[in-house]
Amino acid sequence: METPQGLEIKFMSAPPTDQEITQLGDDAKAKELPEGTIILLRVLEGNEVGRGYQINKVPVTMGRDALCDLSITDGRMSRQHAMIFYYSPDFYLKDLGSTNGSFVNDKRIKQEVIKNGDHVKVGSTTMEFIVTMGEGAAG
Repeated sequence: METPQGLEIKFMSAPPTDQEITQLGDDAKAKELPEGTIILLRVLEGNEVGRGYQINKVPVTMGRDALCDLSITDGRMSRQHAMIFYYSPDFYLKDLGSTNGSFVNDKRIKQEVIKNGDHVKVGSTTMEFIVTMGEGAAG
């Protein structure tokens, strides 16, 4: 559309947003872990020190919200803070747009490969990622 001064006005169908849009596709579908694989998140720092969370299916969501797979009491954690998923042969930690960020071994990440022994920090909670892959597991 042209205005009397010759300036062109363009109309947008939706306002721009700074929020990152994420599509998870097949990675978001719950899957059993490879046979013989055991995953444990052991809390090292935070409100639940010493607690262990066993993971049997991926992806697994973490946050304050009771609807998360791992609902963790932590005021610095977003309601839906992060998720762990498996894309053979690696496990990944993905931040879900949290306010305070997600960290792997003290490095802020958006998405990062996590390995046995890595420290994962979400909110004020630091956990050790422990994975044991049996003989039936790929990788």
